[in-house]
Amino acid sequence: MTYIALEEVDVRAKFLALVLLSVTLYMASAASVAGLAFVIAGVYLLSGIRLRELAGEMKLVLVIVAAGVVGRVATEPTFHGLFEGVVAGGRFVVIVALAYLVATTSSSGEMEAAVESLFHRLPFVRESDWAAMFGAAVRFLPVVSDEAREVKRAHDSRLGDRRRFDHRLKTLAYPMLVGSLRRADTLALAMASRAYSPDRSRLLRLQWRRRDSLTVSVAAGAAAALALL
Repeated sequence: MTYIALEEVDVRAKFLALVLLSVTLYMASAASVAGLAFVIAGVYLLSGIRLRELAGEMKLVLVIVAAGVVGRVATEPTFHGLFEGVVAGGRFVVIVALAYLVATTSSSGEMEAAVESLFHRLPFVRESDWAAMFGAAVRFLPVVSDEAREVKRAHDSRLGDRRRFDHRLKTLAYPMLVGSLRRADTLALAMASRAYSPDRSRLLRLQWRRRDSLTVSVAAGAAAALALL
């Protein structure tokens, strides 16, 4: 059952909340990071989003965090070094969980319109170009994720776990890089053949409402509490 309808909140409000909390997290204590993690887990449950979905997307993030913790301990082989590495990794995981929450409850069209609206007042910036680039990146994220799974399945069926980790990572990264470049060329040709222009009119119009101001206010209050605790 859904108790919090984050899909109805303006994407710009969710972006601002994400930025506020992400910046404040780097100044927050370990207890504050843990408390925010529990709050985010509650928001996931109240929003009807399964934590299992987040766990499935967090595999690569956890590998990066583990590598960061090991690097921190290698430079400072003490309990303090281990503690600082774990806290830094926790901050990164919480930020990724916040970003995934925003992405899950927002459509690509809404994100594109939000980027164009937020960049509209910046001088010397073509907000339509940035919005088109961001929208294309968001739409192709699921495609890249599916391709990564297919490459990994093909890799496991041929090599299994007999090779070293660095060699397995290399054999996964190279096909992904080639596939991404080929897909980018295909997308550019398709957009050029259809006379695509980022200055086209948009059907989707974002409207700022009271609940959006409330969302930003709650995020600002949470950020202030994180900074003070």
